[in-house]
Amino acid sequence: MNREKVLRRYRISMAVFIAGLVLSGLTAFPLLSELRMLCSMFGIAGAQELGRHSEMVSWFAIVHQALEQTYAAFPWMAYGTDWLAFAHIAIAVFFIGPLIDPVKNGWVVSAGLISCAS
Repeated sequence: MNREKVLRRYRISMAVFIAGLVLSGLTAFPLLSELRMLCSMFGIAGAQELGRHSEMVSWFAIVHQALEQTYAAFPWMAYGTDWLAFAHIAIAVFFIGPLIDPVKNGWVVSAGLISCAS
């Protein structure tokens, strides 16, 4: 395989990785509204209907109920997921360097792999 082809495949992989980080970060901000929408799509009115649904759909209902109760009693708990979302986006920014110049910024990829392994 020639160098340009390898570099192209690397950049595509890195771009997919960056996009995944950004998307996972963006979807972590509106957790409660996303779960409300998901439960509405599956026709879940409340946790009392859990026996009528599949295990996955029941899990959506349980998580939705837990978030509703938690946010009602402790609204500041949402800051935890907000910081998690922000961290995903901030980490994605660090991988722009290796996307542009992989040789010069190889240390970023190494640091990311070490972080993931630990």
